[in-house]
Amino acid sequence: MSVHASGSPSEGTCAWGLLKGRGMKASRVLASAVLAASLSWTGCEGPVEPAPEPAPPGILESVYLRPVDRVDHQVTAEELSSLSAGITDFGVALYRQGTAGSDTNQAFSPFALTDALAMVYAGTVRDTERELAGVLPVSPTESGRRRFNPALGALGQTLDGRHNPPNGLGGDDDVSWRNLLWARLGTPLEKAYLSTLQDNHFAGVYLENFRTNPRVTRSEANTYFNAATNNRIQDVIPEDGLSQDERLLLVSTLTLRASWRTPFSRAETQEQPFHPRRGSPVLVPMMRTRGVFPFLAGDGYDAVALPATGDALRLLIILPNAGRFLAVESGLSRAFLDEVRAGLRERSMALELPRFEVRQGPALAEALGALGMGRLLAPGAELSRLSADGDLWLSHVYQQAPMIVGEAGLGLWVGPPAPDAEEPTTALTVNRPFLFAVEDVASGTLLSLGRYVGP
Repeated sequence: MSVHASGSPSEGTCAWGLLKGRGMKASRVLASAVLAASLSWTGCEGPVEPAPEPAPPGILESVYLRPVDRVDHQVTAEELSSLSAGITDFGVALYRQGTAGSDTNQAFSPFALTDALAMVYAGTVRDTERELAGVLPVSPTESGRRRFNPALGALGQTLDGRHNPPNGLGGDDDVSWRNLLWARLGTPLEKAYLSTLQDNHFAGVYLENFRTNPRVTRSEANTYFNAATNNRIQDVIPEDGLSQDERLLLVSTLTLRASWRTPFSRAETQEQPFHPRRGSPVLVPMMRTRGVFPFLAGDGYDAVALPATGDALRLLIILPNAGRFLAVESGLSRAFLDEVRAGLRERSMALELPRFEVRQGPALAEALGALGMGRLLAPGAELSRLSADGDLWLSHVYQQAPMIVGEAGLGLWVGPPAPDAEEPTTALTVNRPFLFAVEDVASGTLLSLGRYVGP
């Protein structure tokens, strides 16, 4: 059964002006019983309330979002563990493609991008489906392919509950991801596909008339992401990033705000030299603190973990020895990260780390195409589970997952006074290029992966 939209919702569907993302405390209405009081609805029964923030452009098509707090995806612990491992493999492969031949800072979210691409994967068939299954962490069995989206739904629900507890119990810390899919106005959408998005991604599909003015669509979409994330996401769709011939547009974002277990003091931050791989040293704001941190002196590198949000989240810094950055980076793999995790031991430390921000991610269309997703990104993509329209493909895919590291935490600049600490036994100054990752400690899910090579 198809659901067709040409400016107004069809029978059995709802269109509303705002779809909020997973993970934002103010946005948990998508998975709660207060939908009617939180969303501006058109064509549905229920009260109409003004949206508290700008809406994404277009009309949202979705089956009715059931007012339940949780969905039972019936996913086993083994499936979740396998999925988290597969997300790491996908993230490492994308990191390699995105950094090949470049010498720039990069940050992206393997988890959020997997979740976003899974929304499109659910609509694919035949060769296009097989290509995506070969790149994404999809089990090669028929059962594994059917279970991929429910497993991501279960993982997302677990992460949301762990890092964004209800009723403000987590304070101001949050992990928020927003994955939005647009199709051109008039695209008939399969109801079974919309149900898959609803049940596993709390999402629908926006229908937008790209032909009218893609620049206006870009501006409205960027305004939405900017407002919805308190300016943490900025211009996720680049200049000239849309065209009048747009078919499917996928935008993924992830933002982190997490307080350090051992914060840095802003008063201790001073300008110090950072030694990039090429060129002369440059001054960076170097943060300082003392405390107990998980640490590993590895083969050709040092690693330190900065626990945050009650130790549920942590930033992992891998600092290659001088002159060893490319050698260590080339060895990045899931096995390497597992080795680092297993070797970390609590150590009393004097730690110096740059205050830094990385917004640039890999050029996704090129990187995903090189990994083997070429059919999805070109005319002829097989998307009949999504729509009976045979003229669809993923025209553009964008992600912004900024890595913002400050004295108080991830995404938090101002730190408290310096904590009292015993005399450190280990000193580590991160003053040369390094790799970083942010992970959910319990599952090992990679929320962010990247590198910092200099300001």
